[in-house]
Amino acid sequence: MGKNISMFTIGGVEVPMTIDSGADAYIANRAVWNQTKEAGVRVQNMSTVIDLNLLVYASAQPMDITRVFMAEIEAGGNKDFAKFCIVENDKQCLLGDRTDKKLKVLKVGFNMGAVQDQRLKPFPKLYVIVEIPININVQPVQQPYRRPPIALEHKIEAKLRDLLQQDIIERVDELLSLMNGAVRFSKMDIKDAYHQVEISETSRAITTVNTKHGLFKYKRLMFGVSCAPESFQKVMESIIAGLDGMIIYLGDVVVYDKTQKEHDDRLNAVLQRVDEYGVLLNDKKCVYNVRSSQFRGHILSVEGVRPTESRTDAI
Repeated sequence: MGKNISMFTIGGVEVPMTIDSGADAYIANRAVWNQTKEAGVRVQNMSTVIDLNLLVYASAQPMDITRVFMAEIEAGGNKDFAKFCIVENDKQCLLGDRTDKKLKVLKVGFNMGAVQDQRLKPFPKLYVIVEIPININVQPVQQPYRRPPIALEHKIEAKLRDLLQQDIIERVDELLSLMNGAVRFSKMDIKDAYHQVEISETSRAITTVNTKHGLFKYKRLMFGVSCAPESFQKVMESIIAGLDGMIIYLGDVVVYDKTQKEHDDRLNAVLQRVDEYGVLLNDKKCVYNVRSSQFRGHILSVEGVRPTESRTDAI
């Protein structure tokens, strides 16, 4: 029996049929029909009135259909009620596309849920660790982020997610890793951060906005300017340069340390520095001397750094 031929029960009688997803009808040749009739096949609505016009593949010659009937067909516990055609001079019996799928003997496409489940598992690895040779005398270069075409953004995001889930890559967050092991935290919020930085006279013309009350141009750094985050970050880094145990990220300043005394000393140094430069803090959002605090979607605590529940719930 060929690899595409399987046994099906038609009207209570076993019949060998070829599974053909390209067939539009269920075809039985004359010889098979005679055998099943002698075996007592149960059929319904037998008719010699032919309302079908079936063509042989790659031929304009129609099949010679002598009669049609309805019968139950079964395979593997699955059943269907289908219309069969008896054809003269045809060598094989064909099972068409609709019943193929209904009997679950033909499955087209992938089970995307199964594929996704597979991706969630760590990718297999050898019990060997390879060390990449690095010349410590060569100065590392950090390449700037290059924005890809918008059409590729979702593909890149999906690929990164897959690589993370398979344990092939890991996220690098230098700021957060520095705070591992700390036991005391203080977080200060810079009030209307960008607006505390003045922009030059020559830069103000490009910030002009048109309103019904006239034209206005910004004198301070504004939200919406592509270089604003980088420019503000550089300004703040220059202000707190030389201070240890603290991190500034845009409008947030975090002080951390492994002992209460070191934390207090560093906090006082930071407060003194921002006061010297006239940096205005938002007292309502400032938190001082705590054992746990939120920063950039993560919780900082004596237990280490971990994502907030809102992030893990989304996953």
